[in-house]
Amino acid sequence: VGIKNARLYPDNRVVIYLDDVSLPRIYVLDQHTEAARLSDLIPVKQYGQDVNSSSAAVFSDFLEYVKTYYPAESYGLVMWSHASGWIPSMFSGDRKDVNESKKRSFGLDNGKNTSAVSSGNQMNIDDMADALLEQGGCDFMLFDACFMQCAECAYALRNCADWIIASPAEIPAEGAPYDVLLPLMFNETVGVQAIMEAYKNAYMNSGTGVVLSAVRC
Repeated sequence: VGIKNARLYPDNRVVIYLDDVSLPRIYVLDQHTEAARLSDLIPVKQYGQDVNSSSAAVFSDFLEYVKTYYPAESYGLVMWSHASGWIPSMFSGDRKDVNESKKRSFGLDNGKNTSAVSSGNQMNIDDMADALLEQGGCDFMLFDACFMQCAECAYALRNCADWIIASPAEIPAEGAPYDVLLPLMFNETVGVQAIMEAYKNAYMNSGTGVVLSAVRC
């Protein structure tokens, strides 16, 4: 639905990295995409084995893949998963210093990738920043995850994106309303305020609500 509403131009692409109960894979959606369900899509890349998708190395490889095969004048990055922001991670297997006391973390890869398990590998925010800088960064980042909008995370990512859109609190389990957000993401000038308003309005009458803010880095 989001792709239909986005009215993409010929050079617009949505590149999706997905790691669920099946092997990780990458999909590409554009103005010609007809599939209405995930099961109808054919991946452009299928991983031959399971990988730790919360690894900064895997994250960097994905960014390199996108920029190699789908070069563009502008990039936006949506990060969807569980997250703890600047709260210490007890499970990161991808940190640079095993003796480091603070483990700022995003993402959760527990192997089986089910929401029933709350522990697993996580990515330190500093390592995320290093991967983004290595691959040239992006214009904006939208964290569709809890607790990612705080001064410490924004500072760590200050050279990685022009804008960071995220929540300092928990987000609704359903996540962002991509059917209304995608058209806004592909505007010639990304409307950060419009993205936040659309996200908020989707939950105005739900009894749930959402807290969002944007930081200009």
